[in-house]
Amino acid sequence: MIIYATKQTIERYGLQESLTTDDVTPTGERNLLLEWGAKIFYFGGKKCLQLCNFASKFTLALFDVKRKDIGRIRSRIEYCMMELYKHDPEALLAVARMLDSDEGLRFAPLKDKRVIATLNSLQQHFEFDDSHMLRRSYAQPNPELGFGFIVNFDYIVTDKINGKTEYIYPAERFRELVIEAYGRK
Repeated sequence: MIIYATKQTIERYGLQESLTTDDVTPTGERNLLLEWGAKIFYFGGKKCLQLCNFASKFTLALFDVKRKDIGRIRSRIEYCMMELYKHDPEALLAVARMLDSDEGLRFAPLKDKRVIATLNSLQQHFEFDDSHMLRRSYAQPNPELGFGFIVNFDYIVTDKINGKTEYIYPAERFRELVIEAYGRK
């Protein structure tokens, strides 16, 4: 799994020493399902980390992420994905296969303008509608989940699919892509 972080995120979490800039993918092949953009934001005075999947714009916001928690980011992403699809056996199996195929966690600078735009747009949306996020987040018993359940099913984003702009729900798009790549085998 590769986390591409914004400059501010790199500085705030002290990621400079762990960044890989050359040959981020050891095999030279990219798997966009395992690549995420990351951006720090503040919510209720706490440092939070917003993550956006490159393949599907599947977005997670992990609350109260401290510098010492950076090593647990992969496990928190895995937990969120498994919880999100726990009632969908086909997607759950595909996600598990995807995670098993992964080589570990690496960090690199974020330069993908498409992902940066998505991170900025979603952050702006929730800054203006933080009462919605708080109301829905507090209804969830586990703060590890952030607002992944909310944004991926309730917020429509645009994405280029086969050269055409489509309006998608990120959780549905992620499910479709992960099953196509790792399921039905």
